[in-house]
Amino acid sequence: MLDRFEKVYEGLVPDGKSALFAVSGGIDSMCMAELAYRCGKEFAVAHCNFHLRGEESDGDEAFVRQWAGSRGVVFHCRDFDTEEYASANSVSIEMAARELRYEWFNELCEANGYHALAVAHNANDNVETMLLNLLRGTGLSGITGMKEINAIPVFGGGSAVLVRPMLGFTRREISEFVSQEGIAYREDHTNNETVYKRNKLRHNVLSVFGEINPSFIRTISSEMKEFAAEHEIADEYFYLNATDVLMEKNPGEILRIDTGALMSLRHWNYILFRLVGSYGFRGRLLEQICRLLASADTVSGRRFESGEYVLVTEPGRIVVRKSEGRIPQMSISESGCCSIVRTAGTYSFDSTEFEVEIAKAGDDPVSAARELASHGCIAVDSWAFAMPFVVRRWRKGDWMRPMGMRGAGKKLSDIFTDMKLGISDKASAIVIAVPEMTGKDNEKAGEHVAAVCGHASGSFFCRVDESVKVTANTGSILTLRMPDPTVR
Repeated sequence: MLDRFEKVYEGLVPDGKSALFAVSGGIDSMCMAELAYRCGKEFAVAHCNFHLRGEESDGDEAFVRQWAGSRGVVFHCRDFDTEEYASANSVSIEMAARELRYEWFNELCEANGYHALAVAHNANDNVETMLLNLLRGTGLSGITGMKEINAIPVFGGGSAVLVRPMLGFTRREISEFVSQEGIAYREDHTNNETVYKRNKLRHNVLSVFGEINPSFIRTISSEMKEFAAEHEIADEYFYLNATDVLMEKNPGEILRIDTGALMSLRHWNYILFRLVGSYGFRGRLLEQICRLLASADTVSGRRFESGEYVLVTEPGRIVVRKSEGRIPQMSISESGCCSIVRTAGTYSFDSTEFEVEIAKAGDDPVSAARELASHGCIAVDSWAFAMPFVVRRWRKGDWMRPMGMRGAGKKLSDIFTDMKLGISDKASAIVIAVPEMTGKDNEKAGEHVAAVCGHASGSFFCRVDESVKVTANTGSILTLRMPDPTVR
């Protein structure tokens, strides 16, 4: 195992460069640190104390500190009030810990010149992530697995790279090596709990896979490499053929597709999906369009709408335009609006399809909201949230009062600055706004930002206004699931 690790590591971190190792004290990270130490690699250790398990958390810190000190390895440690951060930013505990640690890791890399941040994701973690992506709904990109080298998932990007030198090792291989070599590590009792989806999958599902195929981790890992290769082939096929079916657009048109050229392609339906899917024409709506094109009937004169966009079939072509629909003044102003939500259902906005649901809150509404936020969902108190509401891009002057903030509100531009969002991340941020009615005859006074969300550097962020946050007294929760636009 030592030889295998050294070869992998040398391919990820150039000779003469140092790395920062994220070490929790658990079996995976301790195995990674011990392997690097025995290989004579130059690295430092970073440990986060999230103070979520009382004395256990402090014990983990002391253990990792002692390990690093006894070997002369530079040791970094930081304490975090994870629960306060999660509450203030309306995210789950898991997401809070993720945001906090990666921001700090990136700061350490920049301050100390570390070339890479090494994390101890293993082959089992990779398979679990792929299966969770499948359960949430994903395209090829979601089942290709984690990469051995990637960018650090922080807003605005980082100076160092993220490496995963343990990705080729199974959990069983790690356990056997640690046992044989007498490597000490700390047990986290929460890994045995099935509250979290990953643990539930790990303990209740993967054990069944193991009974069917004892080598299923290796098998699925191999398949993920094939999926990644096939994804590249699909991308190449699309880019080679897309330009041949596109026609010169008229003013006001977004797309003009030559249906003759399109239908001459063997995989025309995939090309069509890639062209119009980003404008909301997916799922059942796309199926209707494909059935129409494949039928012997005339396809001219049919109209399909996806909220903000309209697709029209004309003789020999398909045209996509912006919808000419108007938004009632009593709902919200027209300027910059993208999608109006009047009830639960599926909607489309600016190349993204999102779902709005309302469900009973259950016994622990706050925990439920945090769990939803960890999976790319905005969660608010449906009783305090007004319908209809609008989903749009942010505008200068937008403001809100984020959860936990007292007194006056805060401009979204300032919130984005605090979050270190890049220019493109700000431009793609999504605002949930509701109308404010005051004065005679409920005359419209303006808009109030109830939430803002988006994806940046591979991480979902969400900020909810204090007035609509989920509390212990919440009876029902309104959720808006906004998938990552980079995942097809």
